[in-house]
Amino acid sequence: MQLHAWMLMSNHYHLVVTDTQGRLPEFARLLNSLVARALNFYYKRKESFWKPGSYSAVQLCSKSAILDKIAYTLANPVVAGLVPWVSHWKGAHSFRMDFDTERRALWPAFLSGFRKSMPEAEMLRLVTPPSYSTAAELLAALDEELDARAKVVQAQFKAERRRFLGMDAVWAQSWTDSPSVEERSSGISPRFAAKDPGILRRAIREWRAWLSAYRLALAAFREGTRDAEFPAGTYLMKVRFDVVVATQ
Repeated sequence: MQLHAWMLMSNHYHLVVTDTQGRLPEFARLLNSLVARALNFYYKRKESFWKPGSYSAVQLCSKSAILDKIAYTLANPVVAGLVPWVSHWKGAHSFRMDFDTERRALWPAFLSGFRKSMPEAEMLRLVTPPSYSTAAELLAALDEELDARAKVVQAQFKAERRRFLGMDAVWAQSWTDSPSVEERSSGISPRFAAKDPGILRRAIREWRAWLSAYRLALAAFREGTRDAEFPAGTYLMKVRFDVVVATQ
C-alpha cells in the first residue's frame, strides 16, 4: 500500500493511498483491528471500538481529485474548527512530511505492554502520487490549496464571531466524551471523485460494466461452474473460495 497523505483526528482518521496489490480490504481490516486492540488495551476496555459498518473508500479518478482529497485530508482539523492552520494541529499527520523518504515511526511508550513481540519501530514512507511527476509539483499546488481553504474557514469564523477551539481545549477533552448533537449525514457515500463530469460518468459506466460481469460470474459459480472467471478487482470471492479472477 502506497501512502500519500494521512490525518489522525480525535475519533477517526483519513488516508490517501494507492492500492498496488488489490488488498485494500485486508489492509483496512488489519489497521482498524490493530488500532482497536491497542486502544482497548490502553483504556482497559473490551467493547466494540469502531462504529458498525464498512469504511468509506473513494476512488480518485483524476489528478485534480487527488489534490482535492489530500487537501481535504490535511485540512480536516481546520474545517472542524479545532485550529486555524494545519500546522497548529498536534495530532499525527503527514503535513510537511517529506515525500519519497523513509521515517522511523516508534510505538508509543504507553503501549509497550501491548506491543510484545512486535518491533518497536516501523519504517513509514510517504510516496508521491503516480499522477504527479515530482513531489515539488504536488507540494506547490497543495500549499496554495491548503492556504486558501484555511483562509475561507477563518473568514467564516470571523463573520460568525466564532473562535477555533485550540489544542489546549482539544487535549482537555476526555476520551469518554461524545458530542451532544450527532453530525448530520448527507446519506450519500460516494464511490468516485472527479471534478470533470465526463471522467466521473466514465468511471460510473466502468463500474456498472464491472458489476454486470461480476454478477454473471457469481451466477455461474452458484450454478456449479467453479472455473467461472470473475472480473479483475474481485476480492471477497477470491479470499473465501479462491475463484478464478481475470488479470486485467
